[in-house]
Amino acid sequence: MNKDALIKLTEIRRNIAARAINKYNEKVDKGEFNKYFEAQGIAPRKIDMPGGASGRNLSPQDQAALDWAKSNPNDPRAVRIRLKLGM
Repeated sequence: MNKDALIKLTEIRRNIAARAINKYNEKVDKGEFNKYFEAQGIAPRKIDMPGGASGRNLSPQDQAALDWAKSNPNDPRAVRIRLKLGM
């Protein structure tokens, strides 16, 4: 697979995940999972939308890997690093 195909597949995967999270959060808002939360003895909670590396703090090791990936965009390992970090 080439770089463009990997990027497109990643975008598709993110869009599917975002739709699933939004759908779940809407059902939590409507109270559709209240019986489940009561049975589990936990408060209703939503799922946070993944924000990629920019939306969270990275460990020093992850930040170093991301910096390397950004400086070596044509290396196949860079694509794997970015995908693993949610970029």
